[in-house]
Amino acid sequence: MSAKLGEILVRENLITSQQLREALEYQRTNGGRLGSNLIKLGIISDDVITAVLSRQYGVPSINLELFQIEDETIKLISHEVALKYTVLPISKVGATLTLAMADPTNVFAMDDIKFMTGLNVEPVIASEASLQIAITKYYSSSKAIEVVMAGQDDFGKIAAKLARSSSSSSNGNGNGAKPAVNHERLSESDLNVSLDKFTFEHNEAGEEFEVVEENEEIDLAALAQASEDAPVVRLVNVLLVDSLRRGASDIHVEPYEKDFRIRFRIDGVLYDVMHPPMKMRDALISRLKIMSKLDISEKRLPQDGRIKIKVKIDNRSRELDFRVSTLPTLFGEKVVLRLLDKDKLMLDMTKLGFEEESLKLFQRNINKPYGMVLVTGPTGSGKTNTLYSALQALNTPETNIMTAEDPVEFNL
Repeated sequence: MSAKLGEILVRENLITSQQLREALEYQRTNGGRLGSNLIKLGIISDDVITAVLSRQYGVPSINLELFQIEDETIKLISHEVALKYTVLPISKVGATLTLAMADPTNVFAMDDIKFMTGLNVEPVIASEASLQIAITKYYSSSKAIEVVMAGQDDFGKIAAKLARSSSSSSNGNGNGAKPAVNHERLSESDLNVSLDKFTFEHNEAGEEFEVVEENEEIDLAALAQASEDAPVVRLVNVLLVDSLRRGASDIHVEPYEKDFRIRFRIDGVLYDVMHPPMKMRDALISRLKIMSKLDISEKRLPQDGRIKIKVKIDNRSRELDFRVSTLPTLFGEKVVLRLLDKDKLMLDMTKLGFEEESLKLFQRNINKPYGMVLVTGPTGSGKTNTLYSALQALNTPETNIMTAEDPVEFNL
């Protein structure tokens, strides 16, 4: 494969003969595939290699960023095998497994996976870099879910107790109504999760986070008493952290008649993340409402709240806000969490994507002494970024600025 690939690249004037010789010499010294070595040496890009391989072997190429792969599909191949061969299972239809590969000629990989899964393997090509990113993404997330869901066969009783105990522990804030008191408590043998500090087993980067008040950190013992420290706590924590890792803007928790699903909105598109057991539904929604300081006894009216998360990644602390909205539906409450990440807030107006003339027009209008500028658009279109960048541009020592916001999304 190496020599043939090199010849094709030279023939198509994608690399020179001298560059090919350099890559082959590097390969003799360091091993590895020719394509990978060309990329490491900066001679050619990953995308070009992928396109050439696709044409050379008549195997379709794919962009892994456009796929949301089911957990059940990921589990068909172990993490070790995925790393060994740089492959990722994409989908299973009948007895055929679609497999993304960096090297579609690796018959040993396909034979091994066919033997392990009992499925016919249909290869597609993806760039090696994108495969490595996807393997890290899916297998770390899958491991986290497995940890959370471990022992779920006994979770029905625990979840029911959690919901009842949570109701008795929360005073609520809607209309001043207090839930009925129920003194049944979870036993220590039921649950063994500590809420003092959330540390996730799936997290190789060593992330930690705590729930904090608007202006200061609080003792999580109060939350431990309210939510009774159940597996559902782990599940909520995993969802919040994974939404950050995947770059999601929203988390949708959606109940249906016979299903309960959780979806992330990434780049404006909703993707299925998982389908927890129906018996977890009430406990999970109650947990989110407690963290948002909402009235868990009120299920017939919409409510809005907020969760503040302190995340520690690579010894760097970040504070994230989740704006939480609940909405009654036919089959229970739907919960939507909008991630408000200060690190992603773009305050430089020149980097928002304005055309030059449009930018000048906008800047001229926001600097007028009176009048109104309307900024409209669908969710995720950049209204908040635009308005906050305008505030930043107007914020001078001689100017007094007041805003009327509901809710206030960021503190500048």
